[in-house]
Amino acid sequence: MRYLLILLFSSSVLFSQERFIKGYVYFEEDFIPIPEVMIFDNNNRLITETNSEGYFTFKLDDSNKVFFTDYPGLQKETVNIIDNSDVTYIFLMSDQNIDFVSLKKAKRIIKRERKRILKRIYKKAISKGIIKENSIYNKQNIVIE
Repeated sequence: MRYLLILLFSSSVLFSQERFIKGYVYFEEDFIPIPEVMIFDNNNRLITETNSEGYFTFKLDDSNKVFFTDYPGLQKETVNIIDNSDVTYIFLMSDQNIDFVSLKKAKRIIKRERKRILKRIYKKAISKGIIKENSIYNKQNIVIE
């Protein structure tokens, strides 16, 4: 019995697959792929960059289930990785400036506006065939830093 358990455990370790995260980065509602978007882990370590079609892929580290995007002039995005998602679609928006309000209120306004815009963008992306309707995909979190 002991040997059977050891055999089962060792075979599961040997045949466990590495998981790769893949995705696309687009500019807002125009669905223009953005090249050279930097992708960071939660320790601010550069993981990868997007290619000329806005595509990226990287090996998932078990301790790291969150990654961030950064591109000059566009808002930073935080993405939590969903266990069963096939692909991640990220839609970057222009940086917004809001004058004459407190920083806390400006963050609330931006977060509310981005949430409304992202809902519309995801629906439009599905209708245009950018995202397949029945696919499992990772939606962006709306996190303002």
